[in-house]
Amino acid sequence: CGKTFYATNLAYFLTHYTGKRTCIVDLDLQFGEVSTALRLRPRFTIFDALQRDEEDESALADHIEEYMVKHDTGIYLLPAPKDPSEADRISPPDVTRIIEAIRTKFDYVIVDTPAALTEIVLAAFDLSDELFTLATLDLPSVRNMGVFLNTLDKLKIPSDHVQLILNKAEKDVGIDIEQITKLFPQGFMSVLPYAREVSKSINVGMPVLAFNPNADVSRRITAGLRDYLPEDVRDRVPETNSNNHHGIIGRLFRRSAVATNSNA
Repeated sequence: CGKTFYATNLAYFLTHYTGKRTCIVDLDLQFGEVSTALRLRPRFTIFDALQRDEEDESALADHIEEYMVKHDTGIYLLPAPKDPSEADRISPPDVTRIIEAIRTKFDYVIVDTPAALTEIVLAAFDLSDELFTLATLDLPSVRNMGVFLNTLDKLKIPSDHVQLILNKAEKDVGIDIEQITKLFPQGFMSVLPYAREVSKSINVGMPVLAFNPNADVSRRITAGLRDYLPEDVRDRVPETNSNNHHGIIGRLFRRSAVATNSNA
């Protein structure tokens, strides 16, 4: 329901406004789509990076960028395995090693996870400062978001580190947006409309924020993320009233990791 779309735009937003080094880790190990969404043809993947047989963890950090591919916008990507069978050979400790190595070299780390709460995903959550979770305006997706949030509560993950995004919100689909927002007291950080600009941007391999920054969906993404920027660069972002469902907004810090998860 849009996790890769949101991850790539979050990465672009941070890179564009801060000038800091930002990396996406595609942790959807079997069916990762980040390289496709950005129209990249990576030579190496996360699996290749983990084949380095070195006891010195600093060596992995020193060489981690060799396994990445860089997008024209300045975003770096550590891709998911090309062969889905390689996913079974990546363990939660491997994920921890990879993310910790990347955090020593990059200012922001964004982890695009699958929808399932696997041990791999939980390993990424443990290293994340913020979690972004998306739902669409249909009952199964909204229900799954509720189940997901209840599970996070049982795992003692603070709710103020979990940001909710309602994606592809349309009128006249049988569910009222206001009714949905009442089900989640912490509120939605962003309510994003269905937008053809998103499909167009993906088809040319660009985040919609770069492809069409003046589109309504782009303005709403920007409004939701503005307060995540350091104060000294926040004024560079144009203020907008497009977002009417702000929830709790937190701050990202240098060397931070962020995980995105969807509830399809």
